[in-house]
Amino acid sequence: MKKRQKLLSMLSLGLLGVSVLFTSCEKDNNFELSESTELTEGFSIDADIPDVSIGYPDIPYEEVEINGKKIVVQRLSGRGFIINRDQFVTKEGLERMVANEKANVGENGMPRIWTNGVVYYQYDNLYGPPSQTVKDKVASAMRYIESVTSLRFVFGKGNGFYISIEQGGNAAEVGMRGAGQFFSISSSASFATTVHELGHTIGLAHEHQRADRDNYIAVNPNVLRGKLRDQYKKEGVTFGSFDWDSIMLYPSRRQSNGEWDVIRASDRKPFRSRLSNSNSGFSQGDLAVIRALYNR
Repeated sequence: MKKRQKLLSMLSLGLLGVSVLFTSCEKDNNFELSESTELTEGFSIDADIPDVSIGYPDIPYEEVEINGKKIVVQRLSGRGFIINRDQFVTKEGLERMVANEKANVGENGMPRIWTNGVVYYQYDNLYGPPSQTVKDKVASAMRYIESVTSLRFVFGKGNGFYISIEQGGNAAEVGMRGAGQFFSISSSASFATTVHELGHTIGLAHEHQRADRDNYIAVNPNVLRGKLRDQYKKEGVTFGSFDWDSIMLYPSRRQSNGEWDVIRASDRKPFRSRLSNSNSGFSQGDLAVIRALYNR
């Protein structure tokens, strides 16, 4: 156990720590907002940093009140909520988060990993099975993950914990959660997006939401004050240094008002990420974290 903890302390992972999920941003990182500044200098805005197919862009954001706290979410009617743009959580899970309980992590702040490194899966029967196109996308990403890690994806219900694959937006629950846990991929999802969502399934959280992310990226304070404020909160504990190459890092996105959501702290400019390349897989840092999490 000590060896595993020591290895984890050297690696990069922002775990989903709910104790700080709803804390507010305390500073604006001296964010550059002017169109005439270096923020846009040298960039072909639309061509250089394409948006990535993450989440449910067609579902509106809304503010819900949970135990006296107001939180911006996207609602999947009758099922639960999307938070952090692409992470699914049930109403009960959201209530536990607000109560500062360990709703999405296991003991000692670790994500709930899959027993023996085996992820069981089924195709959704309640909301409609995915198309063959989506099945093929997921199968390709699963085979890739099996080729670069010791994890295995097995069709069936196994020990009662399994993901239920459906076609919709691009979102997933984080770590091993329960019977028929949420996993959705769109027909237009890239290989990189599918790997990103399976990354959530096996326990990885967003790199740009690490507790120490302000040392590396600056989040637009106007975004934090707006409808997306709860999609960019800092979360949980971190291991090792920030991984700019992680598949779990969102690239900078241009907002409708012309501002960027995040920029590099070092040069005040927007950045691409591995997700910007539709054919990308895990970074070496991602793989190191997976090996440490599953101790294999």
